[in-house]
Amino acid sequence: VFSGNTDSIMILSLNTKTKKVKIFSVMRDTFVPMEYKGEKYFGKINSAYSKGPEHAIKTLNQAYDLDISEYATVNFFGMVDIIDAVGGIPATITEDELDWKGLDRPNLNNCMDEICAEMKLDPKKYYIKEAGEQTLNGVQAVAYARVRYCESVWGTTNDFGRTDRQRHVMQGLFNKAINMKK
Repeated sequence: VFSGNTDSIMILSLNTKTKKVKIFSVMRDTFVPMEYKGEKYFGKINSAYSKGPEHAIKTLNQAYDLDISEYATVNFFGMVDIIDAVGGIPATITEDELDWKGLDRPNLNNCMDEICAEMKLDPKKYYIKEAGEQTLNGVQAVAYARVRYCESVWGTTNDFGRTDRQRHVMQGLFNKAINMKK
């Protein structure tokens, strides 16, 4: 059971006629109107989940005129297992994602340290040493999706680069899952 702010919010749209999936991210610091137990207030969209998933869905629906009826909540460790189950995902790692920038601006391997500490794993076994195209395992892919202060392969940084990476991880996951046997 998770309570607290969400790290990532993605909305998936499935077109059952064309069999196409579209993914878009909601920037976690977006300031939106909310209502909880009759009280109206403004807050960052990622804080809506702290009052439960139903409140988060209601807030998204109201703020963006959506009709979300189904959702999934997955924590970082669940994502590690899911990505490992499909054999990892492809990604192109930039030099900037590997460059040391200090602990207040974590790079890819710094994010790996945090995830491995929570999972009681040795991060050195997961470090990425060279830029370029590679297959990321679950720990690496989740760390990659958490990087914020580094330039992505698409030329984006900050939360824009982060949401690009997160969508890339999800797309890679879907592409692998679609081609797997039941």
